[in-house]
Amino acid sequence: VLLMRLHDNRAVMPHEPWPEGLCRPPDGLRNMLTMYPPLWTAILFRRGLIENVGLLDVEVGNGCDIDYTFRVLAHHSMVFSHRPGALGVVHAGAATVLTRLDDVWPGMMKLIRNTADDARLDPELREMAFRILIRSLKRKLFVDCGLHAVIEARGDEAQRSAAILSRELGEPGRGRLLHWIYGMHRIFPPLRRVSAAALALHRCRQNGRSKRLIQQQAACFRTYRDFLKLDVDGGH
Repeated sequence: VLLMRLHDNRAVMPHEPWPEGLCRPPDGLRNMLTMYPPLWTAILFRRGLIENVGLLDVEVGNGCDIDYTFRVLAHHSMVFSHRPGALGVVHAGAATVLTRLDDVWPGMMKLIRNTADDARLDPELREMAFRILIRSLKRKLFVDCGLHAVIEARGDEAQRSAAILSRELGEPGRGRLLHWIYGMHRIFPPLRRVSAAALALHRCRQNGRSKRLIQQQAACFRTYRDFLKLDVDGGH
């Protein structure tokens, strides 16, 4: 999401972790692995990239935009600007909010292979990409797919997530734990409220900036609303 605020009657974007200016490969890929990825809507791709990189990999699914950006930045330069280029809106029905198992598996595994199996990359960078992305995949399967499915009484999805963790990703401990949590919630349904509250608390603790980011987002949309109003009132 692009956060915007007014400064001297201009819309400007708060500081972003990506350094402004030219980013040469494979530094862009490293940044993608360790920083928040640039908003797909605000990226302008050269048409010639289609010949070198190809088109979106539909087997990746909902993450095909991230996968494509990974493949581009692994071998091509990017110019990053802090000037506002687009406004992204995350709503309650967005795939990034309502993460379901089919949105993650097996598509994210295909994304991981596209990067980790790229023989043109340095072996150390490929290993780094695999380690970071597989850790993210395991977390998504356990928390975003598994625990959320338990809380929302989607038993089949919870059990499938547990099976994938155990059989495909070498995490039998997490798989058994997810099965146990699912069983306990079936026996005592009121646990769902407690678990939902605990999961929300865990996320806040995991990201110490959560409260500040939420406040920034709220201020962003108020500011953007005021900015549009000023534009209309000014007759531009």
